[in-house]
Parts: sequence; structure tokens; C-alpha cells
Amino acid sequence: KWDLETPGPGTEHVTIAVSGARGGETIDFRRLAARGLTLVGMTKAYQDGVMSFAPDLAKNIARGDANLISLLDEADAYVARNGLDLPE
Repeated sequence: KWDLETPGPGTEHVTIAVSGARGGETIDFRRLAARGLTLVGMTKAYQDGVMSFAPDLAKNIARGDANLISLLDEADAYVARNGLDLPE
């Protein structure tokens, strides 16, 4: 998987919530919520100035967490399998 060529733009959708802020810190939605940011589910519609959201926030965050852990586990396994000496 890690030796595959990069797919062309628009052919694969993988979203990992990271930013370049403070050295590439991972975005922590729970911390943002604790600081007062209102988290919502996926946008369902916008009509007459009103947006509606799906009730899928918890599911999406859980799926995102699982996806990130899986990605990190795969990266760790690749490093171990190939005897790479990389920083943590």
C-alpha cells in the first residue's frame, strides 16, 4: 500500500483532519467543542437562509478516529517491516 503511486486528483477521497498550525498539530474536535465551538453533522440542505444538518456527527467522528488509528497502525507496521529508523 505504501509503495503505490499517488492517485490522480479526484480519484480517491481520504480526509484526515490535520493542519500546518504549530508544526502540523492534529485537529482535536473534542477540544474545539470544549472551547465553545459548535460541532454539527454533515450539511443536508440550505433553503431560505436556513441550513440543516444530518444527525451523524458522533458517527463521523468515531469513523474518523478509527480511520486515523488504522492509518497510524499501518504506517508503524510499514516502518517495522522495512527496518526504518524514523523519529516518533
